[in-house]
Amino acid sequence: MLMVKLEIDSSRLIPLREAVGTKSLLMDVPEGNTVNDMILSLDEKFGSAFKKMSGKELYDRVVTRYNIFLNNKALWLPQQLSITLKNGDEVKILLPSGGG
Repeated sequence: MLMVKLEIDSSRLIPLREAVGTKSLLMDVPEGNTVNDMILSLDEKFGSAFKKMSGKELYDRVVTRYNIFLNNKALWLPQQLSITLKNGDEVKILLPSGGG
């Protein structure tokens, strides 16, 4: 098993943070798991609570509406969801920021 740190880094991600119960957690992921596998695991654990709060599907929301960073580098979605995670990786989920 690998330890991967997940951060939900925005006060605007309140439904996701409330469903998970924290803004940062360590996840045990099997060796060979990808970023996509981790998001699916997150959905399996917290998806029903997220849907209750937001009316949305957690997995679909994360991969279509949010930015995902792996070790402080933005991932191109959905192409880079297949990146294999390594022990100690840090995954951040953020809302896109807009200027104006």
